[in-house]
Amino acid sequence: MRKGFTLLELILYMAIVSLLSGALITFGWNVVLSGTKSSVQQEVSGNARFLTKKITLLIRGATALNPSDWGVNLAADPTKQFSLNDPAYGATVLQVNSAGQATITYGGYTYELNSPKTKITNLTFINYSSGDGKTKNIQYNLTIEANYGSSRQEYQQNLILEGDAELRSN
Repeated sequence: MRKGFTLLELILYMAIVSLLSGALITFGWNVVLSGTKSSVQQEVSGNARFLTKKITLLIRGATALNPSDWGVNLAADPTKQFSLNDPAYGATVLQVNSAGQATITYGGYTYELNSPKTKITNLTFINYSSGDGKTKNIQYNLTIEANYGSSRQEYQQNLILEGDAELRSN
């Protein structure tokens, strides 16, 4: 009796190992990519949530609004701005710079509101105030997207949000 494997057994063994290895590698790669996609989604969602809350609080706390243009996309033109008067901070200016970073300026200091990993592609304010001036409602539209500099699908994420706020200092 001879010891060893027959050629058929060896080919069958290699086929089974190849199939299992291929399945495990594919599964492992999908786990890595889904983790990347999840972190990109969290980055965009977290920045969007912070921006909408900050904009809402700024509008609610303002005593007056002085926008340069209603309905203009601030991200399309860095020279455009949304200005308001805040009792706590004085004159406050909200802008989107050419890199897609939303900035707020008050008290002589400028602060970035979103991370460099995200980019604002649309920030528009629309005045829905009543004609008699009793209610001052402002709607804002915000589009934020991932800014990772990669064309791979797992790095692509954008959110389009719409919100509104009313000046409470009427």
